This record gives sequence, structure tokens and C-alpha cells, in this order.
Amino acid sequence: MTKQLDDLVARFSVALLEKLRAAEQKYGYQNNWARDDWEAECQRCLKEHLAKGNPLDVAAYCAFLWHHGWSTVGKERREALEEAIERGDRYHAENDELFKRACEAESKLRAMRKSKDQVMTDIQEMLGLADELESLAEMLSKKNTNSDAEVDQICIRAAKIVRQAAGREAIFEAIRVLVHQTAVQTSSVEIAEPKQ
Repeated sequence: MTKQLDDLVARFSVALLEKLRAAEQKYGYQNNWARDDWEAECQRCLKEHLAKGNPLDVAAYCAFLWHHGWSTVGKERREALEEAIERGDRYHAENDELFKRACEAESKLRAMRKSKDQVMTDIQEMLGLADELESLAEMLSKKNTNSDAEVDQICIRAAKIVRQAAGREAIFEAIRVLVHQTAVQTSSVEIAEPKQ
């Protein structure tokens, strides 16, 4: 023990003893605290003095309870507290499960959003490729004004675009039909089918 702790306990003990002696004289108590039949009353008095706020009064009733080996709360109150703690534990366990489910749902939602964003990106990319193919088809339809080298370059570009679209079945099919209707008919360049 440190000297300061010794001093604290000594000063508090002196103050508590003075308080108890003054109460004995004022109320005429003669070792009433030593009775074995006042556990509930002592616990109630402790509760009342806690509300009043004087630490010496609280310490006096704690000393009485300590002397008898009694708890600071009665049996009913202790059981109610234990039940409240148990209910609280169940409540927290249920909330933890709800929180876990909410996190899982949020994670799935994020994945769905990412997937949706990817689909939208793919669609925009495919629309851009379709626009480019349409432009190439228009150029091919004016084949009278295009040289054979230009037609070959257009078809090669169309073939590359179709290869980029491989794996995106519905869009690829639409592009393939467009390409076959225009570019393949005007050149000897073959357009590769997607590998299955």
C-alpha cells in the first residue's frame, strides 16, 4: 500500500466512526447494526442513502452489510438484475445476428450494383461497337467510291469489332448479322465466329 492510500483509508475510517457515534447519540442506537434480522431493511436504507448522496452514510450501510456477509441488493432485486442482464445478452445476440444479416445483404447489394454497372458498361461498349459497325456498313454501301484496299480495311476493322463482342451472345448475334449482311458480301475477308 502506498502512503497516500494508507492516509485515505485512515481519514475515511475516522470520519465514518465519528458519523456512526454521532448517529448513536442522536437516535439512541446501541449496536442495532449487529442484529441478524434486518437484511432487507439495511439494503433499503443503503438504497435510500445512495439517493441522498452522502458517501459516509452509504459507507456505514455498506459496512453493516459487509459485517453480516449480505449483498447490497435483495434477493428479488438480484434475480431481477440477473434476468435483465440475461435479457440484455439475448437482445445483443439478436441484434448481432440482425447486424450480420444486414451486412451480408449490403454486401450482396453492392455486388449486384457492381454487376449491374458492369452490364451497363458492356451494353454501352456494345452500342458503341454497333454504331461503329453501322458506320462501316454505310461506308461499304458506297463501295463504288471505295477502293478495294479501303473495303478490305473496313472488313478487317469489322472483324476485330466482332471478335471484341465474342462472349456477349445476344449483342454478338445482332452485330454478326449486320456484318454478314454488309461487309462479308463485299470482301474476301472472313469474320471469325466466337469460340464456344
